[in-house]
Amino acid sequence: MLLISRNAFEMYNGNDKTTKTQVVKDFGDFKTNRNEILQKADFIFSGKMVVILAMASFVILFIALTIKTLLNILVFGFLFYTIAKQQKTNWKFKEVFSVGLFTVTLPLILTQTVPVVYSSWSFMLLFVVWMYLVVLKKEKV
Repeated sequence: MLLISRNAFEMYNGNDKTTKTQVVKDFGDFKTNRNEILQKADFIFSGKMVVILAMASFVILFIALTIKTLLNILVFGFLFYTIAKQQKTNWKFKEVFSVGLFTVTLPLILTQTVPVVYSSWSFMLLFVVWMYLVVLKKEKV
């Protein structure tokens, strides 16, 4: 239970039957008025600030998507490298990773053109098929 008064906050814990009190004077003074709030809101929602926040959001989103894509390539590259080693092919991990970097190009383009619902599935399916065709499929010449 919580009791808020003008001078203090009191919290009662029913499990161990203790009461904790925090005096409001310890927090210091805080005053604000309508004009200060409106000035801060005008600053936050000004054109320059909205542009800065939008750009920062796009940069953070780009970095996060880049890291996600590289981690997908790393995981699937390790998977295909392990399968290739079991089949006794002469692939090194850096070669498989390099192929993964190339095979991710078309799925990334497709994720920008197809609806969002299908983009992750198309990305994974196309990436896995291309990695299989390049790394594991043996052609008879």
